[in-house]
Amino acid sequence: AGNASFNTTAAPALGSVSLTNGGALTLATSTVGGNLTATTTAGDITLPLGQTLTVAGDATLTSAGNVNFLGTTQIGGTQTLNGGTGSTFVLAADTNLNALALPAAGNITVNLTGTKATFAGAPLLPAAMILSNAGNNFGGTVSVTTASPAFTGTVTNTYNLTQSAAVTLNPGQGLTATDLGGTAGTRGNITLPNAGNTFNTVTFTGGDIAWQQANAVTIGSVSAHAGASSTGALTITATGPITQTGAVVAAGTTTLAAGAGNNITLTNAANDFSTVGITSGNKVAVTDATALDLGASTVSGTLTVTTNGALTQSGPLTVTGVTTLAAGAANDITLGGANNFSTVAVTSGNNVTLNDTNALILGASTVSGTLGVTTAGALTQSGAVSVVGATTLAAGAANSITLNTATNDFSTVGVTTGLNVSLTDANALILGASTVSGTLGVT
Repeated sequence: AGNASFNTTAAPALGSVSLTNGGALTLATSTVGGNLTATTTAGDITLPLGQTLTVAGDATLTSAGNVNFLGTTQIGGTQTLNGGTGSTFVLAADTNLNALALPAAGNITVNLTGTKATFAGAPLLPAAMILSNAGNNFGGTVSVTTASPAFTGTVTNTYNLTQSAAVTLNPGQGLTATDLGGTAGTRGNITLPNAGNTFNTVTFTGGDIAWQQANAVTIGSVSAHAGASSTGALTITATGPITQTGAVVAAGTTTLAAGAGNNITLTNAANDFSTVGITSGNKVAVTDATALDLGASTVSGTLTVTTNGALTQSGPLTVTGVTTLAAGAANDITLGGANNFSTVAVTSGNNVTLNDTNALILGASTVSGTLGVTTAGALTQSGAVSVVGATTLAAGAANSITLNTATNDFSTVGVTTGLNVSLTDANALILGASTVSGTLGVT
């Protein structure tokens, strides 16, 4: 079959084109003054290398196969590429996710950074060409030319993605939204906070990123960056567990809420948070490749935090179950806020400071520097404590300190305040300056 060429420039006010082919569709250099809708019922849609597609309005290409844009595109509006492996939307303005024609199958990609063509005038939206019969069979290349405002250049910008209603994706559909690195210091903010959303795996890159789901959250990867209109804040709200298969990077504060009965497991070694606050979660495990600040958190189960840098806090921590901390032997742990722990075990840490507004149990701990523990209740232990540097204990004059596990290994212990104090050390022990309002027993 031969090539087909259609020209409607004699109709100066008509610019939109609708084109359907029963087989694969190959577009030659074309100019569409309005919107372009191209569809194949079988086969790919292809723009070969060396060909240029110019569309003053929106371009929507729906292929039974793939959409292969190898040539040059000059699109004035939004690009929607629906192919056999999924759909890609290239934004030309801040966009509502609900306004996009989301497919019922295949992965969905939204590019927040788009190169938008500019024209000397508005698109010519009235139809210039309607060739939408599914029985069409263009075997060669197809070229269309309509009246069009003059092409004046391209502008690349990054836009924001929002929503106005719940979005439900079918099983197997992944959602990716990315700003492709942003433009001119601007990152694309992703704000999808509807409580009725049902997503599967999500992969987001942009500025401030916030989303909510009515189901469990599976993170493919997330990168939240600071920019001209963003701090890199990350907010995730789920009705179910929050897990990951790829790294999470957030320049700003991360806020996580899974519900008191659901676990949060973000243990990828490449995670890099700034501050993490847990609004709600059962068993919570967080890993950070560098230092980490813990914001105000409420954990109804256990808390496990692993860092490769200093561990600090900017808000109070309430943890019902066991807290396990590992910062590495060279890194300090400073949790001196108005905390309410049950048991705290320090797997590794240099200089460690702990504060509890009630009683505290020390689990098995290895501290390569100093240990300072302050409580407003009894201080006891459930596992051996090994501290290379000085240990300073303050439980208050009315509260007892009982650290009598036979395998404890302290260097120096000073008791700032305590009622009845019992200390056991497997080796030699130096007592620092101490004030005990009750009895003192040292073994």
